[in-house]
Amino acid sequence: MNMNIKTKLTYGIGLLFVLITLLGGLAIKNIHNVSDDTQNILADNYNSLLYSRQMLESLDAIRENPNARKEFEAGLEAQKKNLTEKDEDVLTNRLSSNCEKALDDMDDESIRQIRQTIYTIMAVNMSAIYEKNEVAVHTAERSLFWIWTVGIACIVIAFLFLARLPRSVSVQIQKLTDGIKEITNANYSKRLNLGNEPEFKEIATLFNEMAERLAEYRNSSLEDILQGKKYIETIINSIAEPIIGLSKERKILFVNDEALTVLNLTRENIIDKPAPEVALKNDLLRRLIRQLVHPDDNKDPLKIYADNKESYFQVKYIPINVNRQTGLESKYVGDVILLKNVTEFKEKDIPSISSNLTWDEIENDMEYGSLEYVIAEIQYTFKSVNKKEELNKAELGIIKELYELYGGRMMVVASREASTYEKYSLYYMKELMKTWVMKGYSAEDVENGKR
Repeated sequence: MNMNIKTKLTYGIGLLFVLITLLGGLAIKNIHNVSDDTQNILADNYNSLLYSRQMLESLDAIRENPNARKEFEAGLEAQKKNLTEKDEDVLTNRLSSNCEKALDDMDDESIRQIRQTIYTIMAVNMSAIYEKNEVAVHTAERSLFWIWTVGIACIVIAFLFLARLPRSVSVQIQKLTDGIKEITNANYSKRLNLGNEPEFKEIATLFNEMAERLAEYRNSSLEDILQGKKYIETIINSIAEPIIGLSKERKILFVNDEALTVLNLTRENIIDKPAPEVALKNDLLRRLIRQLVHPDDNKDPLKIYADNKESYFQVKYIPINVNRQTGLESKYVGDVILLKNVTEFKEKDIPSISSNLTWDEIENDMEYGSLEYVIAEIQYTFKSVNKKEELNKAELGIIKELYELYGGRMMVVASREASTYEKYSLYYMKELMKTWVMKGYSAEDVENGKR
């Protein structure tokens, strides 16, 4: 029969309660018995000794003290009422019958016989005291024996109860704790056997069911996760620009083929490796990581020799922040390093201008009339009017030719005048500037409105 913890506690504590109650009752009963024996000695025999002593003292003073006889008779009457032992009544009656004549005659022989009778009465009571004391001692010893026996039984049972039950509970709790740790570490094959106690058996059953369901979920979703991972890797590898993904601990999470080419590394030697560790043997990666950790104001493109040619790349660092739950603040999880190839612009000495620049950034960060300023303004206007994000290679070439022919200041005015038309084009700007030149207008004239 397997009992649950509650039943074990109830039975164990109940048994201890019964034993303690029994011990207490036994102690009270035996103490009461010892007390009765002691009271009997005091009431039956000790008083008789007091009465006998009173009579002896009165008998010694009877010739000199007239009141001594009354004291003797009072002691005799008290003794007559305290006849508790065998032959004590015979001796008392003999003393009573002989004392009247002896007290009247007061001869020595009579007095001696009376005294002898009193001594006999005292001897009987002393003997009774000794016997009753032996009984009391025996009673006390017997009481002590049973009290010790029951007390030791209580101690043994309590020790066994306290030693076994907490240990059985703590062992099972430790097994459960170890099992939870295994599940936390994604070891879903862990199973528990917590014995036959109903409570722990139920816990073990529920734990094993949970672990089994977690294992099923992991196995069912693993294929989807792997498929999603391959899908993401395919997208990353399809990007024509080198791209590197880092965790917040600077571990390399992903890298596309273009990045492997410019880094001159293999995927096996870089994935899931700490970027600072890989950078120790790779100058380009070391430079990229240093710029990520300690940004500076240098915006010059990186010159990289890869695939048997020199290439120029503009580096962009993109911090990644995600919201794990709706309504929570975004959490930083890592960075993406993007290298944009600007080789064709560098070869033509044409600056690469981001299409995401605002007008305030163009006005504040670039020199008025410079090639960068002209490209940025035209690109900004193209985006606003023609809904075109980027200027193509041919358009950039035309802008550079017009810049060299007419100058940046005149191009700025032409761009702004052309932007008032529904369709914004470089051809219209060219015709405007051509007309102004034919009329003999300089850049200053055009800026001052003489056109």
